[in-house]
Amino acid sequence: MTKQLFLLGTGFIGGTLLSELLSKRPDLSITALVRSDDNAAQLKALGVQPLKGRLEDGEIIAEAASKADIIVHAATADDVPSVRAVIKGIKERSNKSSKIIYIHTSGAGVISKDARISKCDLFTDLDPEGIDQRVSDSAPHRNVDLFIRDELANAQSERENNASVAILLPPIIYGLGTGPFNKFSISVPALYRATIKQGTGISVGEGSNQCDAVHVCDLANAYLRILEELEKTEPGSIGGPYWFAETEQFDLFSLSQCVSTALQSYGKSDGKVIKASDHDQDLLINAFADFFPPGLVDADVETKANAAAILWGAFGSDARSSADRLRGLGWCPAPGRLPILESVEKEEIPELIKQK
Repeated sequence: MTKQLFLLGTGFIGGTLLSELLSKRPDLSITALVRSDDNAAQLKALGVQPLKGRLEDGEIIAEAASKADIIVHAATADDVPSVRAVIKGIKERSNKSSKIIYIHTSGAGVISKDARISKCDLFTDLDPEGIDQRVSDSAPHRNVDLFIRDELANAQSERENNASVAILLPPIIYGLGTGPFNKFSISVPALYRATIKQGTGISVGEGSNQCDAVHVCDLANAYLRILEELEKTEPGSIGGPYWFAETEQFDLFSLSQCVSTALQSYGKSDGKVIKASDHDQDLLINAFADFFPPGLVDADVETKANAAAILWGAFGSDARSSADRLRGLGWCPAPGRLPILESVEKEEIPELIKQK
């Protein structure tokens, strides 16, 4: 019997996942939330049922969720209203005799620590209680994760609603997406634009901070592995909702240096890297202005300070996780997969250059 999958988000992550689903799960009938008529037409041509709407359209999302067997939210890690609508649909569905699966995309930013203050200890997803105890309620994405945990992703609520829930926490994502719309990540294009703008590489801080990485196609495969596991297990099963998805560790200075060196061959960088400190707020704001809504360069002092804090969180923090649960399922990078620095140099930068 064909299962119904409802996908929120068809961008870099969701689009790549969609490609994998279409290729490897022909048993699924996929409906995807989409904003524009043009994108709806492209999805329909792929055999996907488009559902016109936005994340703000709670009733549309809730109704679609109530009719689905599987829901994947890959649009954003920070939108409580759309998550609330998903959970409302799950709880209010008329027939709870069949299990429903919900996979939500959070991010490893929840475990990050400002590298200027302290280092991040290693987190394992084999210890969900430890994650809940050690992660601050004010951490990035955490308000959404806590809402899901308290409303649905706990043993009692899962059993009551016949629902199995996973919260996937990917680290920095690299590689070229394979979806119909957006093939680029966030981090590498931001460094790319900042380097071209300054004519040299930019490191937010010393760059010794350690982070994890995963290729977007390996991440898409992680969703499939988790989905397969949730299809086999009962709601409320031991293990908790959290799943990390990393395949390697690197330091942020190396990434900034890689981008600068790669752009030097195109005559767009001197191949060097500036290590920006707390005192270089204006430098950071100017370099990464495209990372924010227009007008930041001329904004007030408080707005600039908040923006600088976001940059330190994105590029100047430690976040170390271990995807032990996925590895236990046999998940690993695809054969021949380039690690992040090689991928940036040989694939992403050349593709970004073509866009100009």
